[in-house]
Amino acid sequence: MSRDDPEIMEVKEALESGMVANIPLPYKTIASELGIVNNVLLRGDRIVVPTSLRQRILELAHEGHPGVRIMKTHLRGNVWWPKMDMDVERFVKACRGCALVSAPSAPEPMTRKEPPARVWEHIAVDFLGPLPNGENLLVCVDYYSRYLEIVVMQNISTYDMIVELLTIFARYGAPEVLRADNGPQFSSDEFKCFCDEFDIRLESTIPY
Repeated sequence: MSRDDPEIMEVKEALESGMVANIPLPYKTIASELGIVNNVLLRGDRIVVPTSLRQRILELAHEGHPGVRIMKTHLRGNVWWPKMDMDVERFVKACRGCALVSAPSAPEPMTRKEPPARVWEHIAVDFLGPLPNGENLLVCVDYYSRYLEIVVMQNISTYDMIVELLTIFARYGAPEVLRADNGPQFSSDEFKCFCDEFDIRLESTIPY
C-alpha cells in the first residue's frame, strides 16, 4: 500500500537520498523520527499509515465505540499519520451510535419522590437504539443502587421485551414499581397485564 501512496513515497525517497529538505511539510517537523524498515515508513516504532488504509484503521480502532480519548491513546501507541487526532475527532463526531449515546436529553420536570428503601424495589426500564448495527439495548436501572442490567435485542416487540424482563426478574425478583415512558411496548395492554400479574405498579413518564 505504501508504494501506491505518493506522499509516503515522496518521504521515503527524500530519506533514502538524504535530501531531508525535500520531505513534505506535514512530515518535516518530525523528520528526525522517521525511518524505513523493510520498505515500511516508520515514525519511531510506529507505522506511518498510507492514506488508503486510514479509514479502515479508524473503523477498527472504533469497534465498541470507545470514544475520542481512548481511540487516540490506542492509535498513538501503534500508528501515525498527519492530523491523525483531527481525523479521530471527525470520525467519532460522525458516528451515529456515539451521538445517540452522548446526546443530552431534555430534563424531565422535577418532582419530589421518596427514595426506595431497598434494592430492586423501584426500577426504570427503557430502550436505547437502534444502534448502527440495527440492535437495540433494553436498559433496566435500579433506583436504589444505580445497578444496570443491559440486554442486546434484535426484536423489541412487547413479547420479546417481557421474555427478557422475566429472565432478569428470575435473578433479582419482580420490583414493586416499574417506571417507563409511553413507548408502544410499555403502553400496550399486554405489558399492563404482565405488570398486573406480578403485582408491579407501572409508572409512566414522558419520553426522553
